[in-house]
Amino acid sequence: MTSTILEQPLPTLENDTSAVLVRASTWEQRGRVLRALALALHTSGCWLSNQKQLAVSQMEFLFEMRLSSALDVYSAMMAAGLELSHSGHAQMTNLCMMRRHKTKHKVELGSVITVRLQVSFLEEGDLELGMGVAGLALTPSPPKSI
Repeated sequence: MTSTILEQPLPTLENDTSAVLVRASTWEQRGRVLRALALALHTSGCWLSNQKQLAVSQMEFLFEMRLSSALDVYSAMMAAGLELSHSGHAQMTNLCMMRRHKTKHKVELGSVITVRLQVSFLEEGDLELGMGVAGLALTPSPPKSI
């Protein structure tokens, strides 16, 4: 009698469907946002697992963070100039609430959470051309530079 072991691919961060998906957009300069985001993730104790370009104006960051740093990461995203989608705000708020009420949710502050952050870099012509990203709360016009 022989036994057969079904080979299934090992889960990786790239195909992990349990990752928290956060979508964001920004009118800020790409280089400034990327530097600010990298510094923010580093100072918050996050581990950047993957960074890739999804489209010409869209990037994805896959990182892990401790639940205890959820509030730091959330505020760092705002400080970096990201405008989160409605669901992105809800996801990050949920992580912050889990952190605060850890006994109710039966989670440990040291729990590691995987986050998939998708950032769209917007330009002035995007709204006129109808090229907004689905699901994002877009502002009516980019901020005017002085």
